[in-house]
This record gives sequence, structure tokens and C-alpha cells, in this order.
Amino acid sequence: MMPASDCSARFCDLTVAQLVTAGTKIGEILGGVPPQDSFLRQLASDLVGDVATVARLAADRPTGKLRSPRDGLDAERRELYMGLMRIIRAGGRHPFTAKAEAASRLSRVLDHHGLTGGTGELDLFFAGLDPSPFQIDLATLDLLSWYKNLKTVQAQYRETEREEAGAALPPLSEARRQLSSVLGLIYEGIRHQAGRDRQPYVRLAASIEEAIVGTSLSGIRHPRNPDPGRLAVPGEAALNG
Repeated sequence: MMPASDCSARFCDLTVAQLVTAGTKIGEILGGVPPQDSFLRQLASDLVGDVATVARLAADRPTGKLRSPRDGLDAERRELYMGLMRIIRAGGRHPFTAKAEAASRLSRVLDHHGLTGGTGELDLFFAGLDPSPFQIDLATLDLLSWYKNLKTVQAQYRETEREEAGAALPPLSEARRQLSSVLGLIYEGIRHQAGRDRQPYVRLAASIEEAIVGTSLSGIRHPRNPDPGRLAVPGEAALNG
């Protein structure tokens, strides 16, 4: 079998949408691969997973960066933290002495643990405010429920962070390379078999060629091929004179 590097390089030039479309169509065509062809059937299985990964990575952002649940939790906890901080700071000017004093004590905790609301800082912030005196101060300012909500969101963020670390997706560039590689192997494998006039590979080759042309994959050139059962290879005409 010929190396897949040339073919996969041509697939690598495609857009994400073109790769997903081509991969989906070719995956459907590979349902016609004979059961005894374990190699191509394994590639067909790999193709399904690779297409799903690329589609998922590119689903929410044009750049292909996945919008994860952790992003939303991070935004929510920062909003809660910054709102809590502003109320505590403003409470130092409260007309009721008890509330002003409670806000001043809580402000000192803020001063000690920073103001950005990052994961580590929030953990220290909670450790500082969990003791009973500060819980009373939060209750005095009617902020205890707000504080507990922030702790809940922080715990959810931590859990989501652990889950995503355990099932991390590759960068889009790596997922695209993997998908183009498996498409290249499939392309060359079918071409090899069709070139030896073996069925059903001649028919599969024609279907794959039709799928590629129908998808308007500008990154793949399609020389005029008089034999519909054989996938043309760029540069082949020149080699043949």
C-alpha cells in the first residue's frame, strides 16, 4: 500500500467543515467494506470517533476551542465573588454601626486574600470566612446565602475541572491532523484494492470519489479519471507521460 502522507496532506488543507462533511460521507460508504477486511473496518470505526471529536471541538467556536461547562461556572463564580466583594466594601459606610463593623472585618479578609477570585484565592477566602465569627458577620450583612451559593459554584467548578482533566480533548489542530490521517489511509487502502480490480472496492472507490467531488473539497484536486473504479492520484498523468 502506498504511504498515506500525500493524501492526508491534501485532507489537512481542508476546512474543518469540509473535513467533517467528507468524513461523514466516507464513513457511510465504508459500510460496504467486506466483514473480513478487519483493517479497513477498524479504520472505519476510528473515522467515526475522529469525525465526532473534530465536530465537537469546532461546534461552539469558529476557532475550534471548545466551550466547556467549566467556562460558564468560572464566569458565574467570578460574578458572585465580585458582587460579594463590592457589597462588603460598600458596607463599611453603612449607617448602622453593627453592619459597618461587620463589613470592615470582612474587608480585612478580602485584603489578605486578594481580589481576583481565582480558584486558589477563593479556597483561601473560604478558609478565612468559614470560622463562626465571620459567618455571623456575613449574616449581619444578609450575605450568608450569597456566600454559600459562591461556595457551591466553586465546588461545581472543581468537580468539572477534574472531569475534564480525566477526559481531556486534544487541541483542534491535533484532532484535524488525526482525522486527515485516517481519511488518507482509507483513501489509499481503497485505491490500492480498486487498482487490482477487486470488488466491492472498485464500487467503493467510485462512491468515495463521487462523495469527495460532491462535497466540493477545494483542497483536493480531481484530475479527469477515465476509470471510475480507480481513484486518481495527483501527478499520475505526468508520471505516465
